[in-house]
Amino acid sequence: MRICPNCAKEISDTAKVCGFCGTRLVIPDSVDAPEPEPELEPEPEPEPEPEPEPEPEPEPEPEPEPEPEPEPEPEAHRGERVFQAAFYANNSRLW
Repeated sequence: MRICPNCAKEISDTAKVCGFCGTRLVIPDSVDAPEPEPELEPEPEPEPEPEPEPEPEPEPEPEPEPEPEPEPEPEAHRGERVFQAAFYANNSRLW
């Protein structure tokens, strides 16, 4: 049994209107409906693992410098060849 909030008389638990004063009564949810299940707090999502920083690529080894090609000896001019031939011819006795 419950009590009318207006006239304080005892009334039925299922009454929608007080039979003594005519006050409309609000039926508590607990009489008609079962108690709702308490809401569960969602589990916190695990923090994602931080991605490892990529290792820097090693700097490529410098390519060895190519060895310079030897400079070709300049060809003797016609006049120099003649002089060399004459020089060796005249000095052949020294050897």
